[in-house]
Amino acid sequence: MSGVSTTRTPIRDSLGSWLQKVFLSEFPRYKDTGNRRGFSGNLLTKIFYNKNSRVGVFSASGHEYINLYKLFELLYLNEKITVSKLRQLGISEANEFSVQRLKESIKKIVKSFIFGNPFERKYIHARSSYIRRSASYFAPEYDLCSELYIAFSKENNRPLSHKEFAERLGGHFGFLFARAASPMSWRTLTSLIGEFKGNFYQIGTLRKEFTGENYRRASSAIREYLSRREVTASKKEYNQDWLNPDVIDFHIIALLLRDLGIGIGSLEKIDSISFKISLRDRFKFERHHIFKNDKKSIDPNRIVLVLKGLHPYLENLDAKLINTLIDQMLDWSSDSCPDYYKNSYPDTWREQWAEVIDRRNFIKKEGVGRFLLDFYPDVIERVFGSNVAARTIELGIRGMIHSWIQKYNTIPKLPNTILSKLGLVSSQVQITNFLGNPNP
Repeated sequence: MSGVSTTRTPIRDSLGSWLQKVFLSEFPRYKDTGNRRGFSGNLLTKIFYNKNSRVGVFSASGHEYINLYKLFELLYLNEKITVSKLRQLGISEANEFSVQRLKESIKKIVKSFIFGNPFERKYIHARSSYIRRSASYFAPEYDLCSELYIAFSKENNRPLSHKEFAERLGGHFGFLFARAASPMSWRTLTSLIGEFKGNFYQIGTLRKEFTGENYRRASSAIREYLSRREVTASKKEYNQDWLNPDVIDFHIIALLLRDLGIGIGSLEKIDSISFKISLRDRFKFERHHIFKNDKKSIDPNRIVLVLKGLHPYLENLDAKLINTLIDQMLDWSSDSCPDYYKNSYPDTWREQWAEVIDRRNFIKKEGVGRFLLDFYPDVIERVFGSNVAARTIELGIRGMIHSWIQKYNTIPKLPNTILSKLGLVSSQVQITNFLGNPNP
């Protein structure tokens, strides 16, 4: 059975146990009519579902799969818990502060349960992509979908069914209800919030469906998502995949490994924090096309990473010079600093080039995965998710490179040592034979 858990502890019971504990921690003095301390499954059923017999997530025990819809329904019912309702059930300790804390704790429990993927039939599984994401990567999609579900259900004064919610969202939404997870596109989001079409405004789903508080809640969730995922409208002069999260993240990984996180034009370090999505200052990373009038390209060999504050300087640097510096950065057989840096930065080049050598030596000793974990933890969190092992990262990057070549017919240039550490090949020329020639 695909829904059967491989663990020994009954999964439903573990969810019920978590909920019982959070109630007990908030209301430790509560005792039932038999003077027994604690919160039984029957009492929790009455709190959430207003039923005397167990229903919903409390309706069965053991390893039986809990439908994702039932967990989202629980989130909606959690919103309806009130002080008066709890006091009517004999929980005299309840007050506005304790009930608010309780609701927040229950939201966290449900989210943890879903992201724990406790069943063989996963709640969250990534769509087929050349980047293998962990479940934690899709937290923004979960947060958006759960808020929209609650808003839609509140608007209808009842929990929506699986089918109803899918219909409201036009079938777009990520991992929900057995669909593979993926970041939301600008087109999907504009269908919700509306957009200008020519000279008139096309009303989005939210305006059609929501009123008052529910509209504000849904709108706030979308604004938060747009910020967290940095979703923006594409520009005509760029490749249609330029803003695709998979493409951006592949560029980050490939270019960090090629240039070691060192700005090609300046030798300035691009620090881990530069890749945090929430960053909005001059130290945020940007991608720069080496050649002018080349905006349609997504070939990583025609792109460099640069700090936002230094991007104007790089715009004025000769493309031939940039490519020469890249080739010199790729050549680990020599530890000599290129003359360009010596001449351009006579006071700082020694210290800056020493950082390049230190990073090369670190990778030689510790490997690619360990390098990214130690030097770029924000990149790992951004690309793969949390709690990812070094070996898993290396296997993921190996797969990314292979899939990128098959999809886009371009082979990213990387130092031979890095290719070897990834278990690919020992020279850039051999990579074609190993992974296949994209231009036979």
